[in-house]
Amino acid sequence: MNHRLLHYVSLCIGLLFLIPSLISAFIFHYPHFYTAFAFGTWLLLDFIDWKINNTSILGYFFTHTHRDAFALFFILASTFCFIVDYLYGVRLSGMWRWTDYKTIHFIRMYVFMNTSYILGMYELFRIIQSVCKKIFAGYNPKPVQFSKHFYTTLVFIGVLFLLLPLYTVVYNTRIFIEYVMLAPFIGMVFVADGTTGIWGGKPFIEYIFGGNILYIVSIIMTALIGATITEYINIFGGEWSYVRMPFPNITLYNIPVAVFVGWIPLVFGSIALVHLIKRSDYVWDKKDFRKTLDAN
Repeated sequence: MNHRLLHYVSLCIGLLFLIPSLISAFIFHYPHFYTAFAFGTWLLLDFIDWKINNTSILGYFFTHTHRDAFALFFILASTFCFIVDYLYGVRLSGMWRWTDYKTIHFIRMYVFMNTSYILGMYELFRIIQSVCKKIFAGYNPKPVQFSKHFYTTLVFIGVLFLLLPLYTVVYNTRIFIEYVMLAPFIGMVFVADGTTGIWGGKPFIEYIFGGNILYIVSIIMTALIGATITEYINIFGGEWSYVRMPFPNITLYNIPVAVFVGWIPLVFGSIALVHLIKRSDYVWDKKDFRKTLDAN
């Protein structure tokens, strides 16, 4: 199947999932709309990205030389989402809950929903970045270059951030957990971007510290647009609810404003994870994987 046919077929499939998911949420208030919504949205955004840039993440993974990269992405994304969303968010901290979820629904979530969400946010970022390129053409200085030792340290700090919520188990207390839960999302950014830097790629953090307005605005806009649309639809669908959040009295449409703030590192981490997978795939395909590890 050529890429043109692939993207038109995927667009049709995406709409077949997206449209019913919106109907089920807005009209029937169905609390299991989001998996179909995330999957359909990803395929729609993927098609738009392909039309704009002639490339997309679906086309990338569809190429047979990159299919092992998708397997790695699936494992990492599902593992991270299971730990942070379910073990930390639902069980450990009790910050949110999933309405009417049974075991089969959680399996569906970690097999389909979260991977679709991450790929959808990545495609939304690419579309926003493409649209904004001309606007911020003169405000993009060269990225700051950090050493591999810096990135090794960044990965180490990121791992510590990912483990930080476990203090609730050690000390048998949930005090401040609603604030500490921001740490795992930041940790994902640090681990993904740091590993990309160690493997010789161009981590997003270099563009951020370099004052690249295009990257900064694109990430923030991706988070705000993704959060606004998703959280608004959930008002009708009610698939999840927030139980314990920072500053719970500061809300927008009864949604804690802290939720929108938390979307920024969540989206940043999602984009950085896909970027890492593509970098690791490049290193492996160039047969420099072992050489790269030995050099560090």
